[in-house]
Amino acid sequence: MVTTSIISLAILMGLLSLGIPIAFCFSGSLMYMSIVGEVTMKGMMLWGLQQILSPALLCIPLFIYAGALMSESGITKYLLEFVDVFVGRIRGGIGVVA
Repeated sequence: MVTTSIISLAILMGLLSLGIPIAFCFSGSLMYMSIVGEVTMKGMMLWGLQQILSPALLCIPLFIYAGALMSESGITKYLLEFVDVFVGRIRGGIGVVA
């Protein structure tokens, strides 16, 4: 099973390095896993669905939304001024805080 996973990962990386769209790269890798591997296609789909429904993945779009909301409302200017008071004297201080 480990060898199959390593080969599947190598197929994925190889297809990505050729410039093939990521959806087709994942499809090719999963097709290899379903043909050679011990996992059924149904098992892979259920595992993928469980990963998508993970509460931890919800943080990513909400973080992006919060950044867009702060940017549009103009609060980022005040946040940067506030942080600059504390770390403005350090070279690259705001970058370190970010």
